[in-house]
Order: sequence, then structure tokens, then C-alpha cells
Amino acid sequence: MIHRASFSPIAGHRSKDKKLLAIGISTVYREENYLHKTLESLVNESDVEERKDAVIIIYLADTDQEKK
Repeated sequence: MIHRASFSPIAGHRSKDKKLLAIGISTVYREENYLHKTLESLVNESDVEERKDAVIIIYLADTDQEKK
């Protein structure tokens, strides 16, 4: 059985358009900000059409709430 997750975006917005690609990234706090570099690379190396057909989902996996 498939369960659909319910969430509220903290950045961006939920699109009503269907996407062809979902990119999921999980991360934890690190001194060096690898997440920013990864997102910057994904966005900068994708053309406009690729960005329109994709959604990026980020899971902040820290258990320490102060680091989220």
C-alpha cells in the first residue's frame, strides 16, 4: 500500500504540475555547508526546461532541533 506524505514546504511552493524527476537529498549538520554547494550545482548545471520538470526534496535528518 502506498501512503502519500503530507508536508508544508519551508521554502519555495508546492506545484500543481506533475514533475518528471524528483531529487531527494538527506543531510545532517556539518561545519562545511555541502548542501548549499550541492543545490547550487544542481540548479546551475540544469537548463530551464530541466528545472521546470524537477522537484528537489531535502530531508534535514538531524535529531538535534537546534541544528535544523
